[in-house]
Amino acid sequence: MHDRNGTPLKKGDKVMIPGVVTDCQDFQDFCNVTVDLLPMRGAGDRRECWTGNTGQVVLMEKSDG
Repeated sequence: MHDRNGTPLKKGDKVMIPGVVTDCQDFQDFCNVTVDLLPMRGAGDRRECWTGNTGQVVLMEKSDG
């Protein structure tokens, strides 16, 4: 198994999964973010979503909006 660049992957490796922020919730002590995962090769039109603490995400590209 390998990533999109051909680099071998193994259990325990950390990877980035492309997605778009669809909701942000700002609380006093923490923030939550909901991310719609972008369709990936072989997934057809299937999309999933992930919600987690913003401390778990890193901005890779700013939106135009």
